[in-house]
Amino acid sequence: MIGKKIGEEGVKQKEGVQWEGHSSSMESTKAKAKKNVTLDEHIEHVQRKKGLLPIKDALGPDLPKGPSIAPLPKGPPPKPSGGPPGAPPPLPQAPPPPASSAAPPPPGGIPPQSAPAAATPSVVPQPVLVRTAPVIVQPGLLQQAQMAQVQHSRMVQQAAAQQQQAQLQQQMMHQQLLTQQLARQQAAQMQQLAAGQYMQHQQDDHLAKRVRLDDNVLIPEVEWLRRHQGTTEFTVNVLLPNQDAGDAKLNGQIVPVAVTFQDTIARIKSKITETVGLSAGKQKITSPTGVVLKEGNSLAYFNLAPGCNLTLRVKERGGKGK
Repeated sequence: MIGKKIGEEGVKQKEGVQWEGHSSSMESTKAKAKKNVTLDEHIEHVQRKKGLLPIKDALGPDLPKGPSIAPLPKGPPPKPSGGPPGAPPPLPQAPPPPASSAAPPPPGGIPPQSAPAAATPSVVPQPVLVRTAPVIVQPGLLQQAQMAQVQHSRMVQQAAAQQQQAQLQQQMMHQQLLTQQLARQQAAQMQQLAAGQYMQHQQDDHLAKRVRLDDNVLIPEVEWLRRHQGTTEFTVNVLLPNQDAGDAKLNGQIVPVAVTFQDTIARIKSKITETVGLSAGKQKITSPTGVVLKEGNSLAYFNLAPGCNLTLRVKERGGKGK
């Protein structure tokens, strides 16, 4: 035949048995496969399965060929001839190594030189190259990552601005609280100062009203007249207030009044009525020390000296003076 060598014409390949995968045809397929296997093929298959022969079409290097291991003899182990019963059998001893026969020296007495050992070739490890697949980044994902980074930076800036604004508001609130506290303190101090001034004024006013004469302070009237025997008539100055008192002419002027030591305070009031037109019932006269002078007592009783200054106040309704 054309394209074939001599001797290959009669060789025919065996047709393999194929199973279509149905469970009903499994047994028939096994029977057909057994019919096509010869005895020699069966023996060869068993030997390959036990590892006595190399496996056909196997991947990787073949196993090294060496001396075959003789199978162990079957049957019970031999019993030892001597020794106590039940003792373990003696271990087999290895045969001694054969004595090496030394080669006779060659003529001339020069020992033979041994051949140099063959140098084993050094194995150089080959570097392992690992190829990594290139990372392909889609344009849309890159834009999304950039947008996310920009948004993150904006959020960070907004958070920082909000925090700074909150700190400024807190500082402003603290400043407002301090300002309000200072204003309250100043208002309280002003109230206290005003209250103190008012109380001092009231105390001064009431002191002028409630001062009473002490006999131990004033010199007796007879002794005061004896000290001023040569003085018959003298002048005292009366300071009038500057206020509206009806028909009276009060503009803060000073009215001089001529009196003697025996004249009473009522005589001074009558002379003031004649001068400015203020009735005696509305007059309240006090001494330079703030003592209210009663109408029935004389000037010598109050130890008033010539040229002294008296103060007149206008009484309000109800008998109270300003």
